[in-house]
Amino acid sequence: MPVLLLGMYWGHFLHTHESRPARYRQAFVLGLVFAGIATISTLVCRVTPIAILDPANRWPPSIGFISIGLGFSFGMHLIFSLAPQPRWSKWFWQLLAYFGLDAFDLFTVHIVLLYFYRFIWGRLYADTLTVVLFTLALFVLSVLTSSLHMNNSASLFKKGPFALEPPGRRRFKKRYLLGTAAFISVIFWNLNHDLNIVTYGETIGRDEVIGQSLRQLPIITSTHILEGVFRWYEESYISMLQLSVINEQGWVSLKDGDTLTFRIDHQALVLSGESDADGSDLTLVYYGTDDYESVPYQILDPDTNHTDIMFTLKRRIAPEMADNRYFLYWGTIAPPVHDVPDAAAGSAEGYRIDPGERHSSLLVATLDRTWQLVSLPAGVQKLPLTLTVRVTDPSLVTDAAGAVVTLWYRVEGTDLAGPMIATGDSVYTVEVPADALETGSYSVSAYLFAGERQIQSRSVPFFVSEPVLVAWTMDWEGWDVSDGILRSIENQVNRHDNIPITHFFSPRVFLESVMPPERAEYLVTKVSTWAQKYRHEIQLHLHMQFDMVEAAGVTPRTEPRWGYKSGEGYDVPTTAYTAEEFTKIVQWGEHQFIANGLPSPVGYRAGGWFADESTLSVLDSLGFLYDSSGREQKMWGGSATSPWNLGSTTQPYHPSTADQNKSGPSALGLLEIPNNGADAYGYSGEQMVERFNANFSGEPLTGKKVVTFISHPEWQRTDEPKMDEVLGITDEHLYSAGQGPVIYVTLGQVYALWK
Repeated sequence: MPVLLLGMYWGHFLHTHESRPARYRQAFVLGLVFAGIATISTLVCRVTPIAILDPANRWPPSIGFISIGLGFSFGMHLIFSLAPQPRWSKWFWQLLAYFGLDAFDLFTVHIVLLYFYRFIWGRLYADTLTVVLFTLALFVLSVLTSSLHMNNSASLFKKGPFALEPPGRRRFKKRYLLGTAAFISVIFWNLNHDLNIVTYGETIGRDEVIGQSLRQLPIITSTHILEGVFRWYEESYISMLQLSVINEQGWVSLKDGDTLTFRIDHQALVLSGESDADGSDLTLVYYGTDDYESVPYQILDPDTNHTDIMFTLKRRIAPEMADNRYFLYWGTIAPPVHDVPDAAAGSAEGYRIDPGERHSSLLVATLDRTWQLVSLPAGVQKLPLTLTVRVTDPSLVTDAAGAVVTLWYRVEGTDLAGPMIATGDSVYTVEVPADALETGSYSVSAYLFAGERQIQSRSVPFFVSEPVLVAWTMDWEGWDVSDGILRSIENQVNRHDNIPITHFFSPRVFLESVMPPERAEYLVTKVSTWAQKYRHEIQLHLHMQFDMVEAAGVTPRTEPRWGYKSGEGYDVPTTAYTAEEFTKIVQWGEHQFIANGLPSPVGYRAGGWFADESTLSVLDSLGFLYDSSGREQKMWGGSATSPWNLGSTTQPYHPSTADQNKSGPSALGLLEIPNNGADAYGYSGEQMVERFNANFSGEPLTGKKVVTFISHPEWQRTDEPKMDEVLGITDEHLYSAGQGPVIYVTLGQVYALWK
């Protein structure tokens, strides 16, 4: 409207003032005024960008933007009117005069041709020469097309050198009338299409007029990052992409709150080790007025080559405009909590998202592991905590004199610091001496000096902790198991980092009435092979079956029973026998172990976990090092009560002769290692995981912990999925993988660490 009113004024002025000097003076004054407004607007917006003044705002058109156009128009008017026109250049001035006679027609045709190009071909070119040639071709084609009318306006096709129609013979062209009708129809359709969508019939918001203007950022380059001009979102991120959201619609704006989606090859980032498989490290942010702003987003199909990132638009984007203030960062170890897009928000259409060049922080620091342990069980090697730093800009590796610069590391909040060693092109490493640190959470970073500027890497967190010892124990009940079960057990061991099992083996299998000697020998060979191959351990397990008790020279007892209803005495508790009787049974078992090629046992678990102070005293007197019968009191669905009363977090201790459930002054030399992780027969996988979580919350430990789980080969078909569920969780925290304090151990290793 302001431009229309100014045009009406200027037309009236030219009509009423035939004096050329008066016209020139007025054009000069108006051109100077608008040039001044444009200059002032530009200077003001360099300090405080204001939407209504910012010359960069094409829509809604700002005062600065309009003033530039008007100042240019009046300036060109003066140049055209006052410039000398030598005879040899007459054709040029006549051509300009021709353009001015029907400029609106030329403009209309030019725009229509651009739209045709965009929708039919639409290819973009970055080469300057190609762009210039296409622009010239488009201008020539526009001139020729606007001349396709012989009778009612200026035309290049008239006879004579740019012959012009006499004044007074112009009339509306039919294409103007048709174009106006089509334009009004399109506008009417846009304003009334789907009235439930606020995109149509929208109004310009108050902030878009008097609020702060956010221009497009420059395309971020490595120079911006190197010189510190561009501020990285957070040091913990390794890489980023600048994203440009482009509204390709000619009539409709993309509104803030709309939902947009773009696709990345996340699988490639995962395979290169830069991003987590679940995509949790991907972070989308928006650079606002002077700082980053959070963006609601959601990651769909991570770890694929078609990972979609759905997000909420932060700012309105006018038709055919763009906003390049969105940034995708990844590689952080501790991503911030973020909102997800509103499910009720509308999905935007008619846009594209162009990613910029990928950039990495100047110093990319990584640790090969995030956990270091204070104490380790026997047989477990301490693994170094190695910091590796890659310098992404080679110019930083050498100083002005050409000498290789020194990188330094620093464990934040401590005195631990020192130089790093150059181990390759722009790569530095150091083994962080975490042994000098107390248990707790730490961060390490690297830095170098580039001139007077200190460049620092992200802070990489790590933890110093006592270990969580996870022991998988297996109770053999004195029955045969199939070869398929044996294969299943070994396959499960292989699936879980070759976890060592403590086998509590029953010597009952050596009775010929139970199984042939060849089969017993085969079972012994199998568990002995596992002991050599996987560091398994074989210890003693006794149920009071009648035939085994009788073979030990003891008269079998038939009562009491703890509820399994076995006809062979399987559920007669060990506590039903006297100390002398139990001594004979244990010694018989030890003899069977040695006679059949097994090592003499030093660990014991009672059948049904029934062991009291007398039982433990016998084991102690026979030289056993540890017992693993301790557990909670309630058993077998409440049908039996155990002499034990331990909890899920009870740790190894030396039981008192007066109360087996605690230590005391008269404690035994025998170490009790409780079954605090529960058994797969009586508990679900979820319940067993809860017991693990009760001992390890994810934070560094000030004291070592052990969690003992139990399964049975006889019930492997039902125990296997439960143990897979449990070990699937503990696998995520393995020290061997650098992901946590969990170490898979045998109970013998537990004893050695606790003794």
